[in-house]
Amino acid sequence: MMTTVRPHARTRYAFLLLFLSLIGSVVLTPNNIALASTTQTIAYTGGTYEPNNPSASRSLIYVNNPEKLIRDDMADLIRNASNQGPTILSVQGADGGRYRDFFEHSNGYGSPIGYGIFFYNNGSTTARLTIRGKGFVSGFNASTGQGGGTPFVQVFSNYNGSNFLQQNIAPGGTYWLRWDSVTGSFSGVVDFDIDFGKLLIRHVAYTNFAGLPGSYYSQGYVQRFDGQDERRVYKGVSSRTAALASVNYSIDSADVNTYLPVTYQSYGGTKTGRSWISSIDKGNNLNGIGSDMASFTQPDAINPATGQPWVFSATTADATGRISNLGNWGIVYKTTVTVTNNTNANRAVQMVLTPPPAIPGETHYVQFAYFSGSAWVSKNITIGSGPFPYYTSPSIAPGTSLTFTAYFVIGAPSYAHLTQSIFVK
Repeated sequence: MMTTVRPHARTRYAFLLLFLSLIGSVVLTPNNIALASTTQTIAYTGGTYEPNNPSASRSLIYVNNPEKLIRDDMADLIRNASNQGPTILSVQGADGGRYRDFFEHSNGYGSPIGYGIFFYNNGSTTARLTIRGKGFVSGFNASTGQGGGTPFVQVFSNYNGSNFLQQNIAPGGTYWLRWDSVTGSFSGVVDFDIDFGKLLIRHVAYTNFAGLPGSYYSQGYVQRFDGQDERRVYKGVSSRTAALASVNYSIDSADVNTYLPVTYQSYGGTKTGRSWISSIDKGNNLNGIGSDMASFTQPDAINPATGQPWVFSATTADATGRISNLGNWGIVYKTTVTVTNNTNANRAVQMVLTPPPAIPGETHYVQFAYFSGSAWVSKNITIGSGPFPYYTSPSIAPGTSLTFTAYFVIGAPSYAHLTQSIFVK
């Protein structure tokens, strides 16, 4: 899902970000003006998000390792000594568990491949699977917005809709979700519940579905170098699917046509300015807020240093010995803002995203989805481009208050490392 920048060795960019974070104690802001007295604290807590059910709990299954799928990953072509084929990830689903499954890979095999999630009943009683939404994209189109945000739009715009399904699975039985003839980079999202019973959730790549084996082994944490360093991309399960924050402003005439002041606790200490930096790990930018970041536990791979399952977080090391390379892909940012208008005119508030700096001679994108106020939209913005207002509030009359909630999620493949801000019109 691409490193804070890209998933592979954009090392020079990571060093640039770290250098910038070290040379100054003040966050870079959209404009350099004196702070007002209404400075608010930005701090995130972990939470969950699904349409029409804000209190629902849901864990995130995140699958990005290996990112580049080659022959060694094809379950119909590769066998171990027990004649088992490889699975990219195996997760034991909980009885009554609720999940969002988010995956992203690229086809490095050379010919079209298939990709599937299959649910295997490894219990002794019938299990019931409920699928509430699914989305998938292969390919990228900057002008139409097709890209990493597209699967989230497909899921969130059609929740419990035409893709809703309930399936009973007998002991020893399976149910498949499949995408065939896949080329290039692709990603997908599935929201599902295990209403009762036991289900093992497996991700599998193949060239011929009919040639798949009857049993599988887990690849674990793939650490090969295949033109990119697979140690720097991850998979696992997180208890959060959202990062939640809230602020409450009282604005006057001095706040009009400016970005509102914020303070936050970063990896490197307290920052005060008119923006905050999110969606980045400690190793790439010490000015990142950090409290937004999800961590992932990989249940089918043991870290030899701890004897426990691998945990990938924004402050702990991966197999390279460096801080895990994370951009909070797949985590829904949910910011609730209350504004009291003390001016003498109607005002509106904009939630703004600014992508990371450009890399000279290269073109890359932040691929994300956001809620416009009426619909989910997929959007691709070029790194190095200016601020993008992803949400504009309804008009706020003089002497009144308004509370609104803004949402966005970074898809994949995508750059991350975003600057967020709040603008008063």
